[in-house]
Amino acid sequence: MRSALAVLTLAALAAVPTAARAQTLGFDNLNCGSGAGVGVYQTFSFNGFTCYNATLPNTGPANTAHAVKSFNNVIYNRAGSGATITRLNPFTFNSAWVTGAALNYPETYRFTGRYHGTTVGFVDVLTGNSPQFVTFNFVGIDTVLFTNISNPNANAGVLMDDLTFGASVTTAPEPASLALLSTGLLGIVAVGRRRRR
Repeated sequence: MRSALAVLTLAALAAVPTAARAQTLGFDNLNCGSGAGVGVYQTFSFNGFTCYNATLPNTGPANTAHAVKSFNNVIYNRAGSGATITRLNPFTFNSAWVTGAALNYPETYRFTGRYHGTTVGFVDVLTGNSPQFVTFNFVGIDTVLFTNISNPNANAGVLMDDLTFGASVTTAPEPASLALLSTGLLGIVAVGRRRRR
């Protein structure tokens, strides 16, 4: 009886989606120098992004030196509107430190979370000279799209540091797993009733 119960418990745990811990990307292990494309980093594709070492003088956009939250490196969506962060497997985009790229020129940027082209949510951020912590909590997305809604034709973008991503969204249990779990639980109830009699 105990071994059957242990097997059923393990089956139940396997059927329940699990959440892995969040990861924060600071890009500080990259050799950014005075500008390098980010490309694929930690399973994410940073399309239209450049990485800068903000401690170097006269590097990147005007506000680069002000945008650092941890260590030296920051990323910049050099493509302005149209830059994206993508990944094949769904993910959660929790938060980031966001700074306007142009000094003393605040602009509003829209961060849009999408899944297969459908908008899951968006957050509009008025960028400034110093980093601001922005919470997004886009769950189950495969793309973050950046759009300058103050001036869609401008190339000036945002500088970001310490982006936090949650776990991949785990798929729902398969019907076979649910059936096994249900059958096991019914069996436990039946055995308990027999013992009481």
